[in-house]
Formats: sequence, C-alpha cells, structure tokens
Amino acid sequence: MFKILVVDDEDYLVDGVTTLLREIDEPELDVYSAYTAFEALEWLERTKIDVVLSDIHMPGMDGLELQRRIAERWPDCRVIFLTGYDDFEYAKTALQRQAVDYILKTEGDAAIVDAVRKAIDCVDSDQRMEELVREAERQRRELRPVLQREFWLDVLAYGETDGARDLAEPFAELGIGLSPNEPVLLLLGEIDRWDDGLGRGDKALILYAAANISEEIVGRGAKIHACTYDRNKLVWFVQPDRKTAFATDREEEIWERLAKFIQGSMETVQATCRKLLRHTLSVVVAREAVPWDEAAEKYEALKLLFNRGLGSREELLLSEEAGTSGQTEDGAGMPTGWRTKLGELADRLSGGQRDEFFDQYYPFMERAGRSGGYRLAAFYGVADRLLDCLERHRLLGRAANELDLVRVTSFERHASWPEATAQLAAAAEWLFAAREESKLRQEEQLVLRLEQHIRGHLSEDLSLVRLGELVALNPVYLSRVYKQLTGRNLTDTILEAKLERAKELLGKTDLLIQDITKEVGFESPAYFTRFFKKYVNMSPQQYRDSLR
Repeated sequence: MFKILVVDDEDYLVDGVTTLLREIDEPELDVYSAYTAFEALEWLERTKIDVVLSDIHMPGMDGLELQRRIAERWPDCRVIFLTGYDDFEYAKTALQRQAVDYILKTEGDAAIVDAVRKAIDCVDSDQRMEELVREAERQRRELRPVLQREFWLDVLAYGETDGARDLAEPFAELGIGLSPNEPVLLLLGEIDRWDDGLGRGDKALILYAAANISEEIVGRGAKIHACTYDRNKLVWFVQPDRKTAFATDREEEIWERLAKFIQGSMETVQATCRKLLRHTLSVVVAREAVPWDEAAEKYEALKLLFNRGLGSREELLLSEEAGTSGQTEDGAGMPTGWRTKLGELADRLSGGQRDEFFDQYYPFMERAGRSGGYRLAAFYGVADRLLDCLERHRLLGRAANELDLVRVTSFERHASWPEATAQLAAAAEWLFAAREESKLRQEEQLVLRLEQHIRGHLSEDLSLVRLGELVALNPVYLSRVYKQLTGRNLTDTILEAKLERAKELLGKTDLLIQDITKEVGFESPAYFTRFFKKYVNMSPQQYRDSLR
C-alpha cells in the first residue's frame, strides 16, 4: 500500500483528484487530502507519505517551499507538481529539487494517473536495494563489522560505559558515526522465519542485507548504526542528524520528529525486505532515547515487546509503552554458558515461543540433573524467570489461584529431579496457554473497537492514520493485522459500512442525495454516485425509487 497526499487551495480540484486516485484498483493506494500547505505539513507530521501531488501557487506557502519541507521531513517522498501555470522556470526549479513530475492541470486525468504510477515506481524501485545486497556480500567478508558487533554486544551485555569517555575512542576506531555525547534511540528487529534449505552463510547474507537496507533508508534523515546478532536479530542505534532533517531550536521537538521518522522509515524497510529479500522483518522501537549507560537496560526491555504482536506475529512494528522495564537477573552460581541458556529460555517465555522453549528446556534440565551441583541454580533460575514473566504479563494473581506456586518456587518440595523438571514444565505450559488466551481476547477487542468506531463515525476521518492513532498501532501494521484476523481489508470494511448506511438512509429517510453523501463521508455527490453504482449496479436515486 502506498500513501498519497493531494494538496491544493482549490477544493474542487483536491476532491476530484482524490476521487480519481481512490478509484484506481492497482496498486493499492491510501489517499489523503489537504487544502493548504500547512494542512499538508500536519499530515506529514502524523505519518509517512510516499507521493505528494501539490499545486505550486498557494497562499501562505507555495509548493516549492512545501517541497523543501517535505525533503527535510521524508527524504524518500516523491513530489508531483500539478499546476495551471506553464512556466518553464518553475518546472526547472521543481525538477532540480528532485520532483518526479510537473503536470499542467489542463493535461487531464490520464496524465495525473500516469505521473502517480511513475512516482510509485520510483518509490518501489529495486535497483538501489539490489546494490545494497551486493554491498552486504562484500561487507560480510570484512573484519570491521565483526569488531563492531563485538563492541555493541559488550555494551548491551554489561552496560558499563562511563558516557562519552568510554565510547569516544572505540567510536572513532570502528568508524561508528554516532555521538558518544548524545542519548541514543534503540530499535530491535528479527527475521521472522527462515526459508527451508537456507545455509548458515545465506542466512548471514540476508541478515547483513537487512541491516544495510535499514541503514540506507533511515540514514537519509538520521544517524544510524545496525548490529546483527544471534543468527536472526538486529539492534539499531539511532540519533538525529542535526545538519539536515531535524534542525530546530527545540530539543524535545528534535526527538519527537526522529521517533515519527523512524516509524515511517521502518515501514519502508519492512516492505523492502519482504519484496527483495523474500523474508519478513519485525521491529520494536523504544519510546524514548536513553543515555549510553542505560542502553543495556533499554535493550532488555525491548526484547520483551516482541510478544505483543497480533495476528500471525510476523512483520511486527511496535513501539514501547511508558513504564516498561526489561531487567532480568542472572542465574547465580552457574557457568557462563548456562546463564546464556537461561537468558534464551527467558526470551522464549516472553516471546510466547512454546515449541522453541521446550526444545531448549528439557536438554537444559537434563544436563543440570547430570551435573548435580548445578541443580539448585538451574531450578531457581528457571523458576525466577517464570515468575518474572508472570508478573510482567499481569498473570501472577491468576497463577496463584490456578497453580501451586509454592512447589514452583521450592526445590525441596520435590522428591526427584524429574518431578521438579515436570513441575516447572507444567507451569510454563500454563503460562503459554494463558498468554494465548489473552492474545485472542486482545485481537477480538481490537477488531470490535475498530468496527464500532467505523460504524459510529462514517462522516469523519476514517483514514488508516486516524484508525492507527485510535488503537496506538502503526497504520500499515494495523492494516496488515486486521486482514490476518478477519480475512478482509480494512478499507473494504469501511466501504461496506458506508454502503450499508447509505442504503438505510435511502430507504428509510427523505434526505437529499447530497446530505446522504455527507452523512456517509464522501467528498462529493458525484463520487458517492459512482461508488454506489459500482457496487449496487444502479444510482442512489434509482435504488430509492426501486424500494418505493
């Protein structure tokens, strides 16, 4: 899906072009309207826009200045100028600023549609991304990425940095283009699943390619460094590029803009990985930047967010909520390798990965049983992580009523090691089942809330951006999740609700067609009539007459 914004100070032109574009079947478009350049900037603050069609001559701010602002905010956005002035100098200036096209309003609908398709082709171009994949192959053979990876994992594992003093030297030595003096915004990502038959080298190449793609796309408006780890995971460190996109006197506004830019850019990263690499990528974004010495704690908190996904839990695009924390404790008294295994078990618990958890749990407990001296540490290490997960997901009170938590937390209550192993396994099974039950309720509530809002606000803004704001989900992710849960496109659900309401008003009231048009949220009676006839095979008036 591509987001298109139409901008002009002439209402009839905006409505007409919006209607024209919404009637295009392929590619799927999400079309927005703005009647001033300032209203356009408001949309650009709320969401990433792929293509803007704008007049040049508008009061308050002309199209060329709007294009400059767009380039600062969303560097990849393509701009098409639609104007009544056949002025070569304006066209020259527009094209010098990388506008995709310059169209006279007299050229007609076909020229507009062709220009939009051309712009979308630019947005969707694979050429540059294929170059990035080849570059990933070269980087994989170089030493620097390995050294960078080891450095980042040390920072995330221990968090023992004394601010700029500890970081300045390795940043310079490793070519890390971030500032040790500024806070950092963290993101985590993971390849959702690998295709069968892929070797270790192929997986590494895909992961490095995903890192390169993200650095290229986000790097157009911010400073970013990506680190790959654990075979299918990435962590990104991001700071604003104060020389370009986020220049402002207000520090708070800089970080707000960065957060929105990251959300929009990660939509593009996910789409590119899906199309070019044939693999899906999930991403979670920190709510706010943190000092470098708090990066390790923030990293642990973000790892817990992967379990919040809805639908198929693929291509997540989630933001951290206020007040989340991710600290976990090590299994005291255990060898380093075992503490790592405990951390992996905790990740599987938090991520709702039942099969993966038990694939690792039973070998871990069997080995601990053979070691004798590590039984206590293994038992309490797993029990501690179970309790931690129950508490984080607000299931501890319910578990106290349905589980024997005394046996879960008391090694001496078990007559044998197999019995203790089975007790913890039963508690983990209960946790996975309760989490799945909670997820299903959450999904049902999401669909119900959306559809109730749509039916009750047909005459208001029902754009994906607005609905995403309503349920606190990225609009592209929301659209994808809704289809996974219902089997229907969210836009089709909206149109069906509008159609049913229009039929009801035509049959049960004497409202004029133009009043019904407004009641069900269409821009013009002409557009409403074309829409109604497309689905009912008769005009609204003919439908009303047939009922009478």
